[in-house]
Amino acid sequence: MRWNVGFVGFGFIGKIHALAYRSLPFYYDETPGEYRFLKVCTSRPETAQRARERFGFKEAVTDWREVVEDPEIRIVHVAQPNVFHRDVILAAMEAGKHIYCEKPLTATWKEACEIARRLSGYRAVSQMCVQNRFFAAVLHAAELVREGFLGEVLAFRGLYLHSGNLDPGKVLNWKATVDYGGGGVILDLGPHIVDLLQLLCGEVRAVSAEKRISIRERSVRVGEREVGGPTAEDHAVLLLRLSGGQVGTVEVSKVATGSQDELRFEIHGTGGALAFNLMQPNVLKVFDQSQPYLGWQERPTGGNYKEKGTVPGKMAVGWVRGHVASLYNFLSAVARGEPTRPDLADGVRLQAVLHAAYESSNKGEWVEVPRFPD
Repeated sequence: MRWNVGFVGFGFIGKIHALAYRSLPFYYDETPGEYRFLKVCTSRPETAQRARERFGFKEAVTDWREVVEDPEIRIVHVAQPNVFHRDVILAAMEAGKHIYCEKPLTATWKEACEIARRLSGYRAVSQMCVQNRFFAAVLHAAELVREGFLGEVLAFRGLYLHSGNLDPGKVLNWKATVDYGGGGVILDLGPHIVDLLQLLCGEVRAVSAEKRISIRERSVRVGEREVGGPTAEDHAVLLLRLSGGQVGTVEVSKVATGSQDELRFEIHGTGGALAFNLMQPNVLKVFDQSQPYLGWQERPTGGNYKEKGTVPGKMAVGWVRGHVASLYNFLSAVARGEPTRPDLADGVRLQAVLHAAYESSNKGEWVEVPRFPD
């Protein structure tokens, strides 16, 4: 079956989504369908036209409604700055489109609640793009958790560290300003590591957080406009409490000297322990408490891991592979007409944890994660 696709937003991450489509037939012998890039929307005519010419879209537009309201388009990618997500998602839900949404779901918890209240009437397929779920090593970790390998979780820690904002002379983009939905590293990097920890450890119930702007004397540019200095944090530390009372930590930073794309987790349980580092994506580290004399073991997962949906092949894993496998998971669900995870509801639950982190930092106290709105 042929599916017409529309993109709302086509910056760096929009291009990665497009690359994942183009990569599907090189990784999978059978794809869930055929896909035609029908429309691309960006905020400026010149960038929209450039996307159309370079990536094979039929039409370039600057009004997102032309994408969402087009009856020929069945799949909508939401890939613009966070502050614009709400309106596009709600309109796409109303139009019955299948939605593939970049993290975070929205810029604020209030906006996420608006989407949550519409979910009961939404019948199409949705998926959040938290692509690190789809690395073979993470899929294997989730399988071990389902089998009870960890036993009871005792403690956990997660980090997502970049060093891209260290240079004080670097001009930052919209992610560094709250007014444009940036929200800083909690909203930008936090979704990825918090999502993995909730997947493997359980639901976060309360948060205690501290955040700061480490380097203030610099410029921020949104589009072609200078908008002053940064107003969103570049470093944060979160203390998380699970429903069972267990406590763990998350650190997110864009000023972590020496780091590139270092997403890491370590989970300790009564039955064993698991560890992963995105800089070594082919390997899951496993400690089996029933055989402690073996110490930590490295399990090569790569592309041969048996879990359905993992990108096949014997070649080493790279960063884009997570996006390819994530998109394949979404498109397979669309083709079957069945729901998948993580969906928009998961995006709401993830937003609740991020909201609690900001509330905690502002109040200087533990904050309960808000419940899924009625």
